[in-house]
Amino acid sequence: MSFHCDCSKYRDHALLLLRLVIAAIFINHGLMKVGSLSAPVDGVMNVIMKVLAIVEPLAGIALIIGMWTEIAATVLAVIMIGALYVKLSGGSGLGKVEFEALLLMASLLLSTTGPGKFAVKK
Repeated sequence: MSFHCDCSKYRDHALLLLRLVIAAIFINHGLMKVGSLSAPVDGVMNVIMKVLAIVEPLAGIALIIGMWTEIAATVLAVIMIGALYVKLSGGSGLGKVEFEALLLMASLLLSTTGPGKFAVKK
């Protein structure tokens, strides 16, 4: 008995679901940082938090509608490279960065494949 499925016909559906899930995660994480917008600028990490509070939700919205997907996903991949660096240089082992690594890989996938056919493309 063998099982065969031509799953490639669901590629665009899978890309849509991936975009929506990754967008929801980054919008949520960006909105959690919105409180940093009212804090005074007193260091590099504070500036980075302010930038992320704006960039993460905007990139998430771009992923949802499928506009500038490759650019938004590349920006999110760079953010996740930074997050991995911060966590790993702070002493976190590889077992503590699975979520960040998964978000990085999903962002890289979207940056190389594009949004699929269910998108407003630019």
